Amino acid sequence: MVFANVLVVLILLAQWLHAAVTGDLSFRGHAIGLDFVNTWLGAKLTLAGDVSPLFDFNAYNRLLKELFNAHFPNHMWSYPPHLLPLVAPLGALPYPLAYAIWCFATWLTFLLGSRALGFRDMDLLLLATSPAICMNIIAGQTGALAAGCLMLALAYSARRPIIAGIAVAVLTVKPQFGLIIPIEWLLRRRFLAIAIGVAATLALVGLSLAILGASAWQGFFDVTMPSMRTVMLSGQPAAAKVMQPNWASSLRLLGLPYRPAIALQTIFSLILIGWWLRLAWKMQSTHPDEGRIRHALLLMASVLATPYIHNYDLVLVAPVVIWAWRDPAVLDLPPRWRRLLLILVWLLPWIIIPLHEVRIILGPILLTALTVLLMRQAERGMKKGESKIV
Repeated sequence: MVFANVLVVLILLAQWLHAAVTGDLSFRGHAIGLDFVNTWLGAKLTLAGDVSPLFDFNAYNRLLKELFNAHFPNHMWSYPPHLLPLVAPLGALPYPLAYAIWCFATWLTFLLGSRALGFRDMDLLLLATSPAICMNIIAGQTGALAAGCLMLALAYSARRPIIAGIAVAVLTVKPQFGLIIPIEWLLRRRFLAIAIGVAATLALVGLSLAILGASAWQGFFDVTMPSMRTVMLSGQPAAAKVMQPNWASSLRLLGLPYRPAIALQTIFSLILIGWWLRLAWKMQSTHPDEGRIRHALLLMASVLATPYIHNYDLVLVAPVVIWAWRDPAVLDLPPRWRRLLLILVWLLPWIIIPLHEVRIILGPILLTALTVLLMRQAERGMKKGESKIV
């Protein structure tokens, strides 16, 4: 894993060095930072006091072409409006500086979440330079931010509920990864964290209403959400499908129509969440090993249960790989098979695109295999514990 980390970090540094030396911000027809152009333009429009172009595809892309070049590829705004007050200061900065600050801030959030869950020294360094983190930085995406917030919410719900509640409020800008947290907190009776999370979310939404007005939310519900649904139904752009490590997208790559694919994904998600809920209900101990296993299961369930996930969101899986690599109590397999499975999952953010382009559907297979093995081991561990009590 160390070699893989060094390799992908060198690739990332080479991209940045080229941009710094030549002043050329282009990257394979896009801007360096790829999807960060959406965040930056949203921030600029927020500061300008008019975010209506976010909900007008043609006007939005005209602005991008004016800001970058006439051949700049089309993009689409896809986030709820309460993200905009959080990123608005970036709109006052030149694009390269804003992108650098965004990368550092989201990377730091991820490291804070990792440290809160107990990672230190070499393990923390491995997470900080993992293929998932590097892919997230290259894509200029929110995966590191979402993962950091989710881990902070897991780690601090009991001892620092204010931090946990605020983290969950920020996570609502990418809500598909926070759907299981309320269930987890209800099971653990984290009522104060729940109350703070609800209050902080309402405060963020209220701030967006005060700054942007109700028209932004109307645009989100009337334009953004239907547009995202259309994208999912059409399977366009085609690049999105090869980046998505879920069963719905993989089945579509194999030729299955959207509705059967999403139906099978839904059935799979319900079975997975039901299995996770059964295990979470039984795990009441605060023993460190059991806490680690419980967190690993929640992170994996959060990744696999959603039909909308990309390779840069696999930042959520990196901590699970480290736990399973270090501790047989988390994943007890013969060493050779454990190393092979975990190395492939570790590299998945990078290898998924070329594999899926040739219809080798490895992403959901690897993630499902890891999750099933983790859950089966958790069940065995609880049975052993019960037998000792008896």
